[in-house]
Amino acid sequence: MGQLIVRTLVDWNISFSDVRLIVSDSASYIKKYIREVLRPIMPQIMHQACLAHIMNLISDAWISIEHFNVIHKLLAEIKKTLVFSKSRRARYVKFLYLNGVSSPSNIPLFNATR
Repeated sequence: MGQLIVRTLVDWNISFSDVRLIVSDSASYIKKYIREVLRPIMPQIMHQACLAHIMNLISDAWISIEHFNVIHKLLAEIKKTLVFSKSRRARYVKFLYLNGVSSPSNIPLFNATR
C-alpha cells in the first residue's frame, strides 16, 4: 500500500488538504502507515475501519467458539438451501441469458475478505 495513496492523490490532482477520511481494514500496518506517513502531511486525516471487515472478524471469532456450534450448523443448512438450490441457479442462468450473457459461468460463492 505504501506510497500508493500519495501517488494516487498526486496522479488525480487531489489536494492533500481535501482528504479527510480513509476507510480500510484495521490491519496494524495500515494504522502505522496512516500515523507515520500520512498524518504528517495530512494532519486532518482520520482512519475508519471498514464495517464489513469488522463483521467478518467477529463472525469468524464466534464460529470458532464451541457454544456457537448449533448456530454454525443452522447457517450451514441455510447456505446449503440457498446457494446450492437448483431452482435458484436456473433463475440465475435465465436472468443472464435474458440480459445477453450467452455462456454464464458458475454462481460465485462466498469469498472472505481476508
